Parts: sequence; structure tokens; C-alpha cells
Amino acid sequence: MIIIAGLVAGQLIYYGYVYFEKKSNHKKVMDMVDNDITYEWDNLDEQLKLVLEWIDKKHLSNEDLGRLYERAALIYQQQGADMTYYRYLGYALYFLENSDDKDYTVNIYLDLANFYLNNFSIAHAGEMMEKAQEASPFENLENLQVKSYAYRLKGIIEAVKGNYADAEELLNKSLEIVSLSDTGIFEESYIAMSETWLANVYFETGRMDECAKILQKYEDSPLLTQDIYRKILLRDFVVPYYQTKTSYYVALAYKSDQEGNTADFRTYSTTAETLIGTFMDVCENNGYERHELGTLLRMQSEYPVDDPRIQSMLYEKLDSLYTNLMNEQNENYASIIDSQIDDSKNNMAENVERQQNNTYRNILATFIAIIMFIIVIFVIIAILYSNVDGLSSLLNRKKLDKKLGLVKRKGVNYTIIMIDMDNFKNVNDTYGHLSGDLVIQRLGELLSREVKDDVKAYRYGGEEFVILITKDLNKQSEIIAERIRRSMEQERWEFCEDLVITLSIGIATGHGNEDVLKKADENLYKSKQSGKNKITM
Repeated sequence: MIIIAGLVAGQLIYYGYVYFEKKSNHKKVMDMVDNDITYEWDNLDEQLKLVLEWIDKKHLSNEDLGRLYERAALIYQQQGADMTYYRYLGYALYFLENSDDKDYTVNIYLDLANFYLNNFSIAHAGEMMEKAQEASPFENLENLQVKSYAYRLKGIIEAVKGNYADAEELLNKSLEIVSLSDTGIFEESYIAMSETWLANVYFETGRMDECAKILQKYEDSPLLTQDIYRKILLRDFVVPYYQTKTSYYVALAYKSDQEGNTADFRTYSTTAETLIGTFMDVCENNGYERHELGTLLRMQSEYPVDDPRIQSMLYEKLDSLYTNLMNEQNENYASIIDSQIDDSKNNMAENVERQQNNTYRNILATFIAIIMFIIVIFVIIAILYSNVDGLSSLLNRKKLDKKLGLVKRKGVNYTIIMIDMDNFKNVNDTYGHLSGDLVIQRLGELLSREVKDDVKAYRYGGEEFVILITKDLNKQSEIIAERIRRSMEQERWEFCEDLVITLSIGIATGHGNEDVLKKADENLYKSKQSGKNKITM
């Protein structure tokens, strides 16, 4: 009984010690994450080491662990370790959701929504915003910084959707919340972020003077160049600022050109050319090529300035961006696999070290789990590649049939672009099938550049290819088709430098059970019959 009482007492003393240490550590953690961690470039490694030591060696509450994991994630983000950044955000989210702190749970969902927003995944961003509001309604948030961030991000999403009245109301709400805070830590940058997006709203709604007033306010702002919170400022202020300012001057150049005002056109087009260069440099030096591509495409489409320097710059950069983004996508895919493999190896090493005295049964169970994981990965890869054409690397006809069946059942509008190479048999007969394969691969690369969420490319069979557009892009479909036709016509071939290979294209639009594929095929036949190297819509 004495031994049992001693064990119970010892356990209670230990629990009491842990409880009071957690209480003591809470204040230290709050001071550390709110004041001591500065994210300056010369001490990032030391700051990260300090945070990780606290996570590993201290008794902490779930709230404190969540805050520390969040800070570690932000440091990883500053260092460019994006995969680790999102993994640590997940750790932070786990602990915060199991604590009483709701403000920082919301903050992490906001960061994830911002990530999706910056990668043009509006639907996923919306899902994260819904989860943030489930964690705590925004009006109930106590932390003014998080509350302002929530309304700003909600306003940005509405602006991206084109709901400019709602966006303006939400952005002004964000500014109103910032005005209630006086910490001297975040207010200046948060005001700049919200006002920059307000400038974007003013531009989109034609209020050019109000837009210009904000742009001029931040023209020489140190926030455009300072290193502290560099990634956050880039994402939420620097890139949107240059994006809006560049669009503003391109629009002025276009307007003055249309009105025949030569003097203003020269001034605005020169400024626009400089800003386009600056905007491209900012995007390409910091990994924001998608913003760059979207902005340049819109400029080219909505404000086709009659200035050969600007047009040449846009065409050259757009072609380069398509290639770079495709390469980046492949590299990201590879890095994800590498990261998962490294994580699996590290986790396994830790498990072996902790459980080296476990029984053979546990070791065998772990081994079987690894084997099953590898088998599942191989099965997933096999399923994915069963839908891909081996020569062109595009989706195959089987995948197209499945997608068309789904689209028809939903009854939505969709567009088919059917593409056929002119005189392809002559290439095989004259230069051999290896040269013919090269031509198919090259066309596959051209079509891959057009692929996005609602635009998919397929090899239909032989030298025939199909692009399926599952949203209302009737005007864009002809632009896409012409871009492909022109690019193929301009290709140069190693096996015959003088050879020009052209495309005949048919486009059709419909919905439900209409045979849009047949209509597109008939239009393709018309292109063939009327001289080839044409588009029939």
C-alpha cells in the first residue's frame, strides 16, 4: 500500500509539475511568437532552431504548440521551403483545432485559402473560407489582425469573382477593423494590402481617378522593397500593386490610342512598357509566374495597345511563360514525390529507433504497411497512366468518352475543338514513322500548354486531337484554336527545315445530349474541303 501510494503521489506530483510548467511556458511562447521572432534574413536559421527546440523539449498546451508550429511554418516559407511550410501548417491546425483558441485556427485556414487563391483555385479557396467561418464566425473574432485578414481575403475572393460591390464593402470593412488597432506591428502593411485591392476594384469598375490616388500613395513606399515578412508582402501587396498599376497604364495607353491622342499615347505606352518589365521581373524573381501569365493574357485580350515594343514583349513573354509553367509543374510533381519519400524514410527511422525493442509482430506489421503503401502508389500510378496516350502524353480517347458522358449527364454547355494534321500520311511516307512520331509529340506539347481546370486535351486517334472546354469560353475557343494553328505552322523540323505542317480545325458548341463532337468533326471536314490550314466554327 505504501508503494502504491508513493506511485500515485509521484504521478500526481508529475502531473502538477507539467500543468504549472505549461502555464509558465504559455506566457513565454506568446512573447516569443508575438515579439521575439522577426523573420529577418540574417537570423532565420537561429529563430527556426529556437522554435523547434521548444516544440521538442518543452511541456506545452495545444494552443502553444499550434502557435509554435505556425511560426515554424512561416519561417520555412521565408526560406522558400513551400512543401514543409504547408506540412507545418497542418501540424499547427491539428493542435489549434484541439484547443480553445479559434482566432489562429481561422488564421491558418485563411493562409490555406490565400494559397489556393494565388494558384487560381477559387473553388478550393472558397472551401477553406467556409472552414474558417465554421471554426469561428468572422464577426466573433477577437484578434483584430486575424479579423482584418479574414474580411480582406473574403473581399479579394469576391473581386476575383467579379462581384465588385461586395468586394469593396468587405475591403472597407477590413480597413475599418485595422483602424481600431494600435499595436504598431501590422497596421501599416494591412492598410496597404486592403487599399491595393481597393485600387484594383476601382480600376475594374472604371473609377480611374480613385485607383490612381491609391497607386500614387504607395509609389515610393518602403513596403515594396523591405525584407521583413517578405513573402507575405509579395503575395498580398507587392504583386497586386504592380499588377494593378501595370493594367492601369496599359488601359490608359489603349484609351488614348483609341481616341487618337498621340502625345498621351506615347507617354502612357512608355510608362506601360516600363511597368510591364518591372511587373514581370517581380513575378519571375519570386515565383509568381501564374499571376504574370494571367495579367499579360488579359492585357493582350482587353487592351491590345498599338505599340510594337509592347506587343513584341507580350508575345515573347507569353510563349516563355507557357513553357516555364509546364516545366515548373513537372518539377513540383517530382518534388512532391521526393518529399513524400524523404518523409517516409525519416518517419521510419524514428519509428525504428523508438521501437527497436518491440516484438517481431510489430516489426512485421510495419513492414506490411510499407509494402501496402508502395502497392497502392503503384496501383494509382497504373490507373493514372491507363488514361494517358503514350506518344503525345495527352489524355486518350477512353478518357474523353468518359468525360463527355459526364458532361452530357450534367447538361452543361461545352465546346469541342477537333484538330487534324494536314497531309500527315506524306510525312510518314517521306520521312519515316519516327519523324511522324516526333510531329505528334510536338503537337501534344502545344496542346498541353492550353490545359487548365476547364480545358482538357486528348489524342482522339492517329493524327486527330480534341480539346474539350467545359465552361462558357465560346469567344476564347477560337483564340485557343488559332494560337495552336499558328504555333504548329511556325514549327521547324529537324528532319526537314523547309517542311511546314498545318492543321485543319473544327469547333462546335452545345449542351446535354447534343452530338457536339460530330458537329466539330463536320466543321473540321469543311476546313479540309475549303483548302486546309483553316478553322471552321
